[in-house]
Amino acid sequence: MSLKYQANARALRPAAFVSSDAQRERERRDNYGFRKVEVLPGNVGYLDITSFHDDGQLAGDTIAAAMGFVANTDALIIDLRNMRGGGEAMQVVASYLLDGTVDLMQLRYRARGLMHASSQAYVPGKRYLDKPVYLLTSERTFSAGEAFAYALQGLKRATLVGATTRGGANPNELVPIANDYVLSVPIGESISPVTGGSWEGVGVKPDIATDEKEALGIAHRQALTALREQTKDAAVRESLDKALDGLGKS
Repeated sequence: MSLKYQANARALRPAAFVSSDAQRERERRDNYGFRKVEVLPGNVGYLDITSFHDDGQLAGDTIAAAMGFVANTDALIIDLRNMRGGGEAMQVVASYLLDGTVDLMQLRYRARGLMHASSQAYVPGKRYLDKPVYLLTSERTFSAGEAFAYALQGLKRATLVGATTRGGANPNELVPIANDYVLSVPIGESISPVTGGSWEGVGVKPDIATDEKEALGIAHRQALTALREQTKDAAVRESLDKALDGLGKS
């Protein structure tokens, strides 16, 4: 649980805790959490995502555009080091990395029973399948970002590089108390259908533990090395060697 200051908390209606038009406009200007997309040397895609929007449909065009931009890369790095959390957009992004409907997480609520967070059977554009995916994590990576990392790690769809995440798994509810405070109360738990476990209180542990500042460089090198080992094309191997040499000089 957590307690925070909120002026006149008891006077607020439940709707006050729901996104307002002004907040939606801020979210649009924040590009629904997608801060950067590019192609790194060696044809490795890079996405920097700071939040997963709570409305997957609203963020859908942005997600489709980002995934379309990296669709022709040979490996993908998704940067979650500044991930604040979020909602449904997590499932939409995961849908591009998985084939068909896959159970990502089970949400067990006290009052509402069991709910499933799954990838989608359909996505606009190409899925990103059968190619290496690396997720960058830090001690700040939180909530839906952790769910994304935990699910893809459990499904062996991604390699995690960086630091153990913050450890917030359980869904919560905001309750106004006294005059000027809001209490955040857990109302359920998140459980992986693969491991049967959760990251609540312990965080998601990376496959390759390293200082978060070094995570991008290490993941990039891992991707280039893996691609070099897989290719039989001499010209591609030469270009990957040049990219690896460039990392050593940076």
